[in-house]
Formats: sequence, structure tokens, C-alpha cells
Amino acid sequence: MRSPTASAPDGEPQSSFPADQRAIRSSCFHPHGSWVYRDPDVVDRTIHGFVEGQAEANPAGIAVVTPQRALSYRALNQAANRFARRIVGRGGAPDAPIGVCCALGASQVIALLAVSKAARFYLSLPPADPPERNRRLLEEAGIETVICDHANLHVATALSGDGPAILNVDSVDDDGTGDNLRLDVSVDSLVRLSMTSGSTGEPKAVMQTHRTVLYGAIARNNAVHLCAEDRMLIATAAFTDLWRPLLVGATLYLFDLKADDMACLRRWFAEGSVTALRLTPSVLRHLVRVLADDEPGDARGATALFPSLRVVELLGEPVPAECVALFQESFPQHCVLINFLGAKEVLDYRLFYMDHETRVAGEWVPSGYALAGTRALVLDDAGNPVRDGNVGEIFVQSRSMSPGYWRDAALTSERFAVATEGGRTYRTGDLGRLLADGCLLYVGRRDSMVKIRGHRVDLDPLERSLRALHGVRDAAVVVAEAAAREAKLVAFVVAEEGDELDERVLRRALGARLPDFNIPSAFAFLESMPATPLGKTDRAALRALAAQTRPPSAELPLQATRIESEIAAIWAHVLERSEIDANENFFEIGGDSLTVMRVARAIQRRFEIELPLAVLFERPTVTAIAAYVRQALPPSHPRVESP
Repeated sequence: MRSPTASAPDGEPQSSFPADQRAIRSSCFHPHGSWVYRDPDVVDRTIHGFVEGQAEANPAGIAVVTPQRALSYRALNQAANRFARRIVGRGGAPDAPIGVCCALGASQVIALLAVSKAARFYLSLPPADPPERNRRLLEEAGIETVICDHANLHVATALSGDGPAILNVDSVDDDGTGDNLRLDVSVDSLVRLSMTSGSTGEPKAVMQTHRTVLYGAIARNNAVHLCAEDRMLIATAAFTDLWRPLLVGATLYLFDLKADDMACLRRWFAEGSVTALRLTPSVLRHLVRVLADDEPGDARGATALFPSLRVVELLGEPVPAECVALFQESFPQHCVLINFLGAKEVLDYRLFYMDHETRVAGEWVPSGYALAGTRALVLDDAGNPVRDGNVGEIFVQSRSMSPGYWRDAALTSERFAVATEGGRTYRTGDLGRLLADGCLLYVGRRDSMVKIRGHRVDLDPLERSLRALHGVRDAAVVVAEAAAREAKLVAFVVAEEGDELDERVLRRALGARLPDFNIPSAFAFLESMPATPLGKTDRAALRALAAQTRPPSAELPLQATRIESEIAAIWAHVLERSEIDANENFFEIGGDSLTVMRVARAIQRRFEIELPLAVLFERPTVTAIAAYVRQALPPSHPRVESP
């Protein structure tokens, strides 16, 4: 057992953490690293200023690694400088955001760094999001320029139409000057608009400045002692996290779960290339499950999968106790697990350290203790502190707090200007309990907001979207827990009299408007909604039904080949269906960007071929994947033959 230590490591201020938390925190060091505490209050440079400093101090050091390329600090900085000059040359209103439509990767980092250098701010237009949603954001924000990469040029072109100009970050000439621009950019300048609850039809743009982003990034780095010798893997487009390794001269590893080859990710872990990992609990569960399939007979045990990992950070959704057990079974003894709680408006504000000796008393991991520069208050409806560990609403004070919502002074005043001791406070809408030792326990949402795969989804507007579809008389959506407490959306729908509803039609209609994490995993059709004695929808009854709901089955055509039959069996196992139609779209029958990892790996193992995730997104039916597999197999392979 680690011995509790009361002293803070090398210049780090004393914390209010209890002894067992301090002991785990103090052990959270790179074995050969040279971590130095940085005061997050001293932010004297912009985001690009930090990167320029690293490019000058360590030009040959590797800054960014993806499956396709690697960039040194010098190469990253020069590429961003060249592209920043194109942005400046393009002009445009400085008070309007620049749209960024890039996949997660090196080109995206170059583009975002260039926007910062050009003294502008950006709004993300994710290429995978429904075009209708992105087009609405583009028009409402007054975007005049859209940045894209080669892979998404067609998406950006279709999105922009005859409106905003398009700048391709991958088409910048290398012979242009790579010198720093040295424009006058304040650390309090706006750098990003972060959309929250955009799936609801009522999107809010959270403003983030260089100062707020950097404060949050530095505080997180201090919490895990991130140093120049670290190699941090990011698998989500989290803006603040992209800069964390680059602030200290470490290496940022980027992996796109929807497009990159899992073989590369397995190789990175096996070779010890990654020391720090940040992801949601849902992704962690799928990742371990997929990678553990590679070495089922490995006598060294599952911990051999991640030999160099020293810290795993979880964010975005509540962490069940089972996730801690999975960590303790699958990761090496020296590795530390950390649960972070945050919101886009204030970034992370709570964290809880765990190691291989940690035992979680309840069903859920605590949200934990205050991150540097933050304070959580638990208040009742009258704004008074809740005592004795009772439940109240969580309010947050943080030095990484957003200035508010862009062009929405009324909402900013409502959510940020709550009168409490200590100054400006953000009202989270989360419910929690504050224990006597300062530990915060997250209880749930005050409103209808839930977390699905790390994304906030508001059930009320999602239900309104369902009711607006043709043939739908009533609809309700509840959350059901699948395996390992993974939250799933289940939609209950009542058809208009005389109409027949089809699940595939409903999925496609919602998919045209909403991101994939908003699409329910299962649909159930009812003659009428269950009601309480007061006439309200009986959600307790629906949740009980949801626990029993399984996706409908469909038969595989009799003429299916052996390959199609085996692929259909894999899909049926992963999606918990008894049978699969060979022409059904994987993503229209409950599949998502997490389960697709398991499907890809299972097909790779079954047929002994390489199957990039991008293929499954491009060919999302059994028939189409079977054709790909057939081409990849030798003609003499026994599975090519028909049954």
C-alpha cells in the first residue's frame, strides 16, 4: 500500500485532499520525467505563444503523432504560421467565428493553431454531424470562412454553397514563410466557441478565451504531473486537451476512432508509445474489450496490453464502480486512474484519484475533490448551502470559467450571475452531495439532461423532435443501462391512428437533424403511453419496459454466403439481436462509433484480414462488408464458398 504523504511534490502547493488521495497523487509521476509545477494563475502567453516557445526551445522534438504522420514542434509551428497568413489574407469580420470542418488529426491541430495565430476564434463544424445542423450553425454565427482538410473538402463545399470561402489547410505551399506572425493577441481574447446542447435545437455557444483554456489545461497537467517525456493519447476532439502536451514539450498522439486503423492503436500501446490516456468510461470499456481479444491466451495477463501507461483520465459521464474493477484487471500496477468532473462552461472542477488498492464503496465513483482554482457549492432552491450531505444543486466558481454565452446576455446572466459568496458563479444544473471531508458525489441532472458516451443530451427537445416526425402521435425517451452500466437511449413511440411506423424511417429522419449520439439505440412501439394517476407520462413504467427492450430481429436472406452469415452473427452478438438482415444499415439498427470497434476487431480475427474502421462507416451493411472481405481473402479460402 502507498504510504500517505502530507508534503506536496516539488513546488506544488499543499492541497486539501485527504491523505489517501495525496498518496496516490504524489505517486503520479513519469518514472523518467522532469515535471515542474506551473502556476495556472500566471498565464502570460497565448496558446500559440506557448507552442512558439516550445518550437524555439525544442524544434526537433515530436509534437504531434497520428497514424498517418508525425510533426516536430518546428514543423507544426511553421505550418501553422503559413496557414495563419492565408487566414489573415482572406480577411473577414474579426468578430465573426471561423468555421473548422476537419477530422481529428494533425491537420486539425495546424488549423486551430493557425486560427489562434491569426487573432481569430473558431466554431467547430464536425464533418460527421448532420449537414442541416452544421448549416444552421454556419448561418446563425455569420461564418464567412470555413477551414477544411483534404478528406473533408467535399463536405465543406456542400456546406458552404455560394456563401463562405473555403480554405484547405492541406493545400498550403511549404515554400511560404514559416516565421511567427507576432500579431497583438491578448490572453483574454476569444479563441473558441464551444457548442453545448446543440442537439436540442436550442444550441448555446460557450465562449472560451486563451486564459480560460490555458488555466484549465495547466491545472489538469499539474494534477497528473504531465511532463516533456510524456506521450498523451487523445481520441476525442477536446480543444483544451489538444494543447496540454504541447504546453510542456510532450507529444500529442491523436487517434480517430471512426476512421483510423485499430492495428495502429494496438501497436502504439504494445510498443509503449503512450503514457497518458484521456477518454470517456464508455470508450474505455470498448477499448479494453477490443484490445483484450488480441491476446486471449497471453500468460502475462491483460495488464500486458498497456505496459507504459501511467495515468488514465476519465471524463464526460458518471463512472460506475465496475469501471474501476476493469481498470485494476487490465492496467499495470504503476498506473493511476482519475475521474474528472467538469462542464464546458467551467472546464474540469473536481477529480478523484484511484489505484489498484482503491475500493469504491457505492455504485458510482465519487466526483472527488477540488481541482486547483475551483470551488463547488451545493445549494438548495433558496440559494443556501445544503448541510449534512443532503442533495442540492451544484454551483461552481472557477478561474477557468467562461465569460458566458456568445450573443446571449440574458442566458449568461441567468446561468453565470448567481449571487453567492465569493463572486461570479456558474449554475451547472447538476445535483450532488458534499461530504464532510469535501468530497463531492454527483447524483444526476436537475433537468432532463443525460450523458450519452460523454455527450450531453437533453431528452425534452429530443422527444419534441420525435413528435414532429410524420405519423408520430406521442413519444418519450428514457435512459436504460446496458452492459457495464453503459447508458442507452430507448424511444417509445405511439403512431397516429391509421399510420404504421418503421424504425429505419424514424432513425433516418432523426439522423438528418441530430448527431449520432442522440439517436436512440432501441425503439419500442406502443398503442398508448403509460400514465400516472395524475395523467403524466409514467417514466418509471417506461424505464422498466426499457430494461426489457431488445432491438427487433430480421432474418438473413436464405441465399446468404458463409461470409455474410458469419458477419451477421458478429453483428447480432454485438447489437444483442437474434438475427440480422444483410441489407440493414449497422448505424440504423443500434450501432454506434463505439460498438463498431468491436465489430471491426471481431471480423479481423474471424477472417484474418485488416479492416480499417473507415470501411465499416463507408459500407455499413452485411452485404457490403462481405464483398470487401471476399476481395481481401485468397480465392482458395474456405469461407469464400457458398454454404
